[in-house]
Amino acid sequence: MIRVLEGRPGVSVLMFHGLCRSFPAYSGFPGSKTCLLPVDAFSTIVSYCARNFDILRLEDLDDYLEAGSQRPAVIFSFDDALASVIDLGVPVLEAYDASAAVFVTTSWTDSARTPDIFLLEPALWDRVPVQLKVRFGEREVAFQVDSKQQIAEVLNQLWGAMFEDRYPPFLLSSDQVTINEEPWDRQSMAEDRHFWLPATWDELRSAAGQGTIEIGSHMVDHRPLSWLPDEDILSQLQESRDQLSDRIGLPVSFSAFPHGQADERTVRMAESVYRWSFTIEP
Repeated sequence: MIRVLEGRPGVSVLMFHGLCRSFPAYSGFPGSKTCLLPVDAFSTIVSYCARNFDILRLEDLDDYLEAGSQRPAVIFSFDDALASVIDLGVPVLEAYDASAAVFVTTSWTDSARTPDIFLLEPALWDRVPVQLKVRFGEREVAFQVDSKQQIAEVLNQLWGAMFEDRYPPFLLSSDQVTINEEPWDRQSMAEDRHFWLPATWDELRSAAGQGTIEIGSHMVDHRPLSWLPDEDILSQLQESRDQLSDRIGLPVSFSAFPHGQADERTVRMAESVYRWSFTIEP
Protein backbone atom coordinates (compact mmCIF):
# COMPACT_ATOMS: atom_id res chain seq x y z
CA MET A 1 0.00 0.00 0.00
CA ILE A 2 1.26 3.50 -0.87
CA ARG A 3 -0.10 6.68 0.66
CA VAL A 4 0.90 10.21 -0.27
CA LEU A 5 0.41 12.56 2.67
CA GLU A 6 0.43 16.21 1.59
CA GLY A 7 2.03 18.63 4.05
CA ARG A 8 2.88 15.87 6.51
CA PRO A 9 6.18 14.40 7.66
CA GLY A 10 6.82 11.07 6.01
CA VAL A 11 7.58 7.63 7.38
CA SER A 12 11.05 6.47 6.36
CA VAL A 13 11.50 2.71 6.14
CA LEU A 14 15.16 1.76 6.53
CA MET A 15 15.94 -1.62 4.98
CA PHE A 16 18.91 -3.73 6.09
CA HIS A 17 19.97 -7.33 5.51
CA GLY A 18 22.83 -8.64 7.65
CA LEU A 19 25.12 -7.22 10.32
CA CYS A 20 28.73 -8.06 11.01
CA ARG A 21 31.50 -7.12 13.41
CA SER A 22 33.87 -6.75 10.44
CA PHE A 23 33.68 -7.63 6.76
CA PRO A 24 34.98 -11.13 5.89
CA ALA A 25 38.09 -11.01 3.71
CA TYR A 26 36.31 -12.89 0.92
CA SER A 27 33.33 -10.51 0.83
CA GLY A 28 33.88 -8.38 -2.25
CA PHE A 29 30.88 -9.08 -4.47
CA PRO A 30 28.57 -6.02 -4.21
CA GLY A 31 25.47 -8.20 -3.98
CA SER A 32 26.70 -9.58 -0.67
CA LYS A 33 29.03 -6.92 0.75
CA THR A 34 26.65 -4.00 0.30
CA CYS A 35 24.03 -5.98 2.21
CA LEU A 36 26.28 -6.29 5.26
CA LEU A 37 26.59 -3.46 7.76
CA PRO A 38 29.05 -3.26 10.67
CA VAL A 39 27.11 -3.41 13.91
CA ASP A 40 28.79 -0.22 15.17
CA ALA A 41 27.35 1.64 12.19
CA PHE A 42 23.92 0.16 12.86
CA SER A 43 24.14 1.29 16.49
CA THR A 44 24.97 4.83 15.33
CA ILE A 45 21.95 4.83 13.02
CA VAL A 46 19.59 3.60 15.73
CA SER A 47 20.97 6.12 18.21
CA TYR A 48 20.46 8.99 15.76
CA CYS A 49 16.93 7.89 14.90
CA ALA A 50 15.99 7.50 18.56
CA ARG A 51 16.87 11.16 19.11
CA ASN A 52 15.24 12.57 15.99
CA PHE A 53 12.32 10.34 15.00
CA ASP A 54 9.45 8.32 16.36
CA ILE A 55 10.53 4.71 15.90
CA LEU A 56 7.41 2.87 14.79
CA ARG A 57 6.34 -0.71 14.88
CA LEU A 58 4.52 -1.83 11.75
CA GLU A 59 1.47 -2.66 13.86
CA ASP A 60 1.33 1.03 14.87
CA LEU A 61 1.66 2.45 11.36
CA ASP A 62 -2.05 2.92 10.72
CA ASP A 63 -2.55 4.68 14.04
CA TYR A 64 0.40 6.98 13.36
CA LEU A 65 -0.97 7.97 9.96
CA GLU A 66 -4.48 8.52 11.27
CA ALA A 67 -3.27 10.61 14.23
CA GLY A 68 -1.65 13.18 11.95
CA SER A 69 1.57 13.46 13.96
CA GLN A 70 3.89 16.27 12.90
CA ARG A 71 6.98 14.42 14.14
CA PRO A 72 8.74 12.35 11.44
CA ALA A 73 8.87 8.61 11.96
CA VAL A 74 11.12 5.75 10.98
CA ILE A 75 10.68 1.98 10.71
CA PHE A 76 13.66 -0.39 10.86
CA SER A 77 13.39 -3.48 8.71
CA PHE A 78 15.57 -6.48 7.88
CA ASP A 79 15.09 -8.70 4.84
CA ASP A 80 15.82 -12.45 4.94
CA ALA A 81 15.80 -13.02 8.74
CA LEU A 82 19.51 -13.69 9.15
CA ALA A 83 21.21 -14.99 12.29
CA SER A 84 23.30 -11.82 12.54
CA VAL A 85 20.13 -9.83 13.18
CA ILE A 86 19.45 -11.92 16.27
CA ASP A 87 23.05 -11.92 17.53
CA LEU A 88 24.04 -8.33 16.75
CA GLY A 89 20.88 -6.39 15.90
CA VAL A 90 18.53 -7.36 18.71
CA PRO A 91 20.87 -6.16 21.51
CA VAL A 92 21.21 -2.76 19.81
CA LEU A 93 17.44 -2.44 19.40
CA GLU A 94 16.88 -3.41 23.04
CA ALA A 95 19.40 -0.81 24.20
CA TYR A 96 17.31 1.95 22.59
CA ASP A 97 13.90 0.43 23.37
CA ALA A 98 13.38 0.07 19.61
CA SER A 99 12.09 -2.69 17.38
CA ALA A 100 12.46 -3.83 13.78
CA ALA A 101 10.37 -5.67 11.22
CA VAL A 102 12.05 -8.87 10.05
CA PHE A 103 10.84 -10.25 6.73
CA VAL A 104 11.34 -14.02 6.58
CA THR A 105 12.00 -16.14 3.50
CA THR A 106 10.44 -19.31 4.86
CA SER A 107 12.35 -21.91 2.80
CA TRP A 108 15.66 -20.35 3.88
CA THR A 109 14.72 -20.61 7.53
CA ASP A 110 13.54 -24.18 6.97
CA SER A 111 16.89 -25.07 5.36
CA ALA A 112 18.96 -23.72 8.29
CA ARG A 113 21.89 -23.10 5.95
CA THR A 114 23.46 -20.33 3.89
CA PRO A 115 22.08 -20.20 0.33
CA ASP A 116 24.55 -21.86 -2.04
CA ILE A 117 24.88 -18.75 -4.19
CA PHE A 118 26.48 -16.91 -1.26
CA LEU A 119 28.80 -19.75 -0.25
CA LEU A 120 30.20 -19.71 -3.77
CA GLU A 121 32.17 -16.57 -2.95
CA PRO A 122 34.29 -18.06 -0.11
CA ALA A 123 34.58 -21.30 -2.12
CA LEU A 124 36.29 -19.44 -4.97
CA TRP A 125 38.37 -17.34 -2.57
CA ASP A 126 39.96 -20.48 -1.11
CA ARG A 127 40.74 -22.04 -4.50
CA VAL A 128 42.04 -19.42 -6.95
CA PRO A 129 43.23 -19.76 -9.65
CA VAL A 130 40.13 -21.74 -10.56
CA GLN A 131 37.77 -22.60 -13.39
CA LEU A 132 34.08 -22.15 -12.55
CA LYS A 133 31.14 -23.57 -14.48
CA VAL A 134 27.50 -22.99 -13.55
CA ARG A 135 24.41 -24.53 -15.17
CA PHE A 136 20.97 -22.97 -14.82
CA GLY A 137 17.90 -23.43 -16.95
CA GLU A 138 19.09 -24.26 -20.47
CA ARG A 139 22.34 -22.37 -20.07
CA GLU A 140 25.90 -22.99 -18.88
CA VAL A 141 28.36 -20.20 -18.15
CA ALA A 142 32.09 -20.65 -17.56
CA PHE A 143 34.71 -18.38 -16.02
CA GLN A 144 38.44 -18.55 -15.50
CA VAL A 145 39.24 -16.87 -12.19
CA ASP A 146 42.95 -16.13 -11.91
CA SER A 147 42.98 -13.87 -8.86
CA LYS A 148 40.95 -13.07 -5.77
CA GLN A 149 40.37 -9.60 -7.16
CA GLN A 150 38.44 -11.14 -10.08
CA ILE A 151 35.90 -12.96 -7.93
CA ALA A 152 33.58 -10.00 -7.39
CA GLU A 153 33.34 -9.26 -11.13
CA VAL A 154 32.81 -12.94 -11.99
CA LEU A 155 29.94 -13.20 -9.51
CA ASN A 156 28.51 -9.94 -10.81
CA GLN A 157 28.47 -11.43 -14.31
CA LEU A 158 26.92 -14.67 -13.02
CA TRP A 159 24.10 -12.85 -11.22
CA GLY A 160 23.55 -10.67 -14.30
CA ALA A 161 23.21 -13.76 -16.51
CA MET A 162 20.72 -15.32 -14.10
CA PHE A 163 18.56 -12.20 -13.98
CA GLU A 164 18.73 -11.93 -17.76
CA ASP A 165 17.32 -15.46 -17.99
CA ARG A 166 14.95 -14.87 -15.06
CA TYR A 167 16.56 -17.65 -13.11
CA PRO A 168 16.33 -16.88 -9.37
CA PRO A 169 19.90 -16.85 -7.97
CA PHE A 170 18.76 -18.17 -4.60
CA LEU A 171 17.48 -21.36 -6.21
CA LEU A 172 20.99 -22.24 -7.40
CA SER A 173 22.17 -25.55 -5.93
CA SER A 174 25.72 -26.78 -5.49
CA ASP A 175 25.01 -29.70 -7.84
CA GLN A 176 24.73 -27.14 -10.67
CA VAL A 177 28.30 -25.97 -10.05
CA THR A 178 31.67 -27.46 -11.01
CA ILE A 179 34.99 -26.09 -9.81
CA ASN A 180 38.05 -27.20 -11.77
CA GLU A 181 35.84 -29.76 -13.53
CA GLU A 182 34.89 -31.36 -10.21
CA PRO A 183 31.44 -31.20 -8.53
CA TRP A 184 31.37 -28.54 -5.84
CA ASP A 185 31.21 -30.11 -2.39
CA ARG A 186 29.53 -27.35 -0.38
CA GLN A 187 29.00 -29.70 2.54
CA SER A 188 32.70 -29.49 3.40
CA MET A 189 32.53 -25.71 3.86
CA ALA A 190 32.20 -24.10 7.27
CA GLU A 191 29.20 -21.85 7.81
CA ASP A 192 29.83 -18.27 8.94
CA ARG A 193 26.92 -17.39 11.23
CA HIS A 194 27.17 -13.72 10.30
CA PHE A 195 27.41 -14.23 6.52
CA TRP A 196 23.95 -15.05 5.13
CA LEU A 197 23.10 -17.85 7.55
CA PRO A 198 19.39 -17.66 8.46
CA ALA A 199 18.22 -17.45 12.04
CA THR A 200 16.37 -20.45 13.42
CA TRP A 201 12.63 -20.59 13.97
CA ASP A 202 13.20 -20.73 17.72
CA GLU A 203 15.34 -17.58 17.62
CA LEU A 204 12.76 -15.69 15.58
CA ARG A 205 9.90 -16.88 17.78
CA SER A 206 11.72 -15.82 20.95
CA ALA A 207 12.64 -12.33 19.67
CA ALA A 208 9.12 -11.80 18.33
CA GLY A 209 7.60 -12.95 21.61
CA GLN A 210 9.70 -10.39 23.48
CA GLY A 211 8.50 -7.66 21.13
CA THR A 212 11.95 -6.73 19.81
CA ILE A 213 11.07 -7.79 16.28
CA GLU A 214 7.89 -8.08 14.25
CA ILE A 215 7.61 -10.85 11.70
CA GLY A 216 6.63 -10.27 8.09
CA SER A 217 6.75 -12.33 4.91
CA HIS A 218 9.56 -12.25 2.35
CA MET A 219 7.76 -15.04 0.52
CA VAL A 220 8.65 -18.73 0.29
CA ASP A 221 11.81 -18.87 -1.81
CA HIS A 222 12.75 -15.27 -2.73
CA ARG A 223 11.67 -15.48 -6.38
CA PRO A 224 10.68 -12.07 -7.77
CA LEU A 225 6.89 -12.20 -7.84
CA SER A 226 6.69 -10.28 -11.11
CA TRP A 227 8.35 -13.26 -12.83
CA LEU A 228 5.55 -15.63 -11.80
CA PRO A 229 2.05 -16.44 -13.07
CA ASP A 230 -0.87 -15.31 -10.91
CA GLU A 231 -1.46 -18.66 -9.23
CA ASP A 232 2.18 -18.90 -8.14
CA ILE A 233 2.16 -15.33 -6.83
CA LEU A 234 -0.90 -16.06 -4.72
CA SER A 235 0.69 -19.28 -3.46
CA GLN A 236 3.85 -17.41 -2.39
CA LEU A 237 1.80 -14.74 -0.62
CA GLN A 238 -0.54 -17.08 1.22
CA GLU A 239 1.78 -20.01 1.96
CA SER A 240 4.45 -17.82 3.52
CA ARG A 241 1.88 -15.95 5.64
CA ASP A 242 0.27 -19.15 6.89
CA GLN A 243 3.58 -20.85 7.71
CA LEU A 244 4.86 -17.77 9.54
CA SER A 245 1.70 -17.44 11.59
CA ASP A 246 1.89 -21.11 12.50
CA ARG A 247 5.61 -21.17 13.36
CA ILE A 248 5.79 -17.83 15.20
CA GLY A 249 2.37 -18.04 16.85
CA LEU A 250 1.37 -14.49 15.87
CA PRO A 251 -0.70 -13.05 13.02
CA VAL A 252 1.31 -11.83 10.01
CA SER A 253 -0.03 -8.79 8.16
CA PHE A 254 3.07 -7.40 6.43
CA SER A 255 5.33 -8.42 3.55
CA ALA A 256 8.35 -7.24 1.59
CA PHE A 257 8.74 -8.09 -2.08
CA PRO A 258 11.80 -10.26 -2.92
CA HIS A 259 14.60 -8.24 -4.54
CA GLY A 260 12.40 -5.22 -3.81
CA GLN A 261 10.62 -5.80 -7.12
CA ALA A 262 6.93 -5.13 -7.59
CA ASP A 263 4.56 -4.13 -10.35
CA GLU A 264 0.87 -3.25 -10.45
CA ARG A 265 -0.17 -6.90 -10.68
CA THR A 266 1.89 -8.07 -7.68
CA VAL A 267 0.86 -5.05 -5.59
CA ARG A 268 -2.80 -5.69 -6.33
CA MET A 269 -2.50 -9.35 -5.35
CA ALA A 270 -0.50 -8.56 -2.21
CA GLU A 271 -3.24 -6.18 -1.09
CA SER A 272 -5.63 -9.13 -0.95
CA VAL A 273 -3.39 -10.91 1.60
CA TYR A 274 -1.42 -8.29 3.57
CA ARG A 275 -2.18 -4.97 5.22
CA TRP A 276 1.15 -3.42 4.22
CA SER A 277 3.76 -4.50 1.66
CA PHE A 278 7.11 -2.90 0.93
CA THR A 279 9.16 -2.43 -2.23
CA ILE A 280 12.14 -0.40 -3.38
CA GLU A 281 10.38 0.43 -6.64
CA PRO A 282 9.14 4.04 -6.93
